[in-house]
Amino acid sequence: MTSRDVWSTLRTYLRPLALALALLPSPNGGVAAQREQPAPSVDLVVIDVAVTDSKGAPITDLTASDFRVKEDGQEMDVKTFARVPDEEGGLNEGRSIALLLDDAGVPALGTLGVQQLSKAVLSLARQGDEVSVVRLHSRNDEAFGDMTEALSRIDRYRGGVLPFVPGEAQVDALNRIASMSDQLAISDGRRKALVCIGAQGVCDGREPANDTRQEVVVAWRRAVTAAALANVAVYAIIPGRVRMRGGGIADATGGLTYASFSDFREPIIALWNDSGFHYLIGYWPSGKSRDLHSVSVSVARPKVHVRARRLRGG
Repeated sequence: MTSRDVWSTLRTYLRPLALALALLPSPNGGVAAQREQPAPSVDLVVIDVAVTDSKGAPITDLTASDFRVKEDGQEMDVKTFARVPDEEGGLNEGRSIALLLDDAGVPALGTLGVQQLSKAVLSLARQGDEVSVVRLHSRNDEAFGDMTEALSRIDRYRGGVLPFVPGEAQVDALNRIASMSDQLAISDGRRKALVCIGAQGVCDGREPANDTRQEVVVAWRRAVTAAALANVAVYAIIPGRVRMRGGGIADATGGLTYASFSDFREPIIALWNDSGFHYLIGYWPSGKSRDLHSVSVSVARPKVHVRARRLRGG
């Protein structure tokens, strides 16, 4: 199927999928408490940062002095700086995209919508890109393979393979994000996009509150830590007009959350652009002992959009 065919049929299948997802319950969320750890990390922290203009195009001429990094509210000195790819590489060479397809929060009638949306994402892949597809509850799926295997898994995807229980689905998704990040970590220092397609409570589960059960807290911390170590940014694509919110796994890892009934061109182009060109900023950690550290990255240039992880594991 060509890219044009995918885009022309996508709208047909997304509306019933969006309406079905709108009826699903979602877990409560909040800001997690920070827990003390025995000793702080002494390793250099490297943050991957995507910077785009108002039209979503990558900004490629920034220098280390343009960036301001804070950890736990304390300003950090930038010690290392790199562009990926460097001046000798092309902007769209060697990108890495892994799809995670929600098969619990998406009901059976949403199967075709997710399949078409997944193919729309992969339609922008080019020679040299790494692509893979993982179905949330298919135990044998891993973040490896090629385009042929990816398309085969999309064709074999089915929604509603398990009953949707919000808390359990969130833990399953977080554990999958962690394991996929571990698998993607074997690639080089490039930024990897992990694109979760499905229900909001699954693909963009919120940071656990103080009274959240320990299983969710542990899964959240592991997912955020693994994503940071592997330079993985989570992008949540939700077929349906849901209330946009911060504090989800996409926000924490420097990705993007997008919800719509029909038009997903903008976020799909954005996630490929982010993977095609980004910056790696290194700094020594603040020294505070916490499970998760807050991170803030800004750029001293007007009218730019910065996507960088908001949390990292300690």
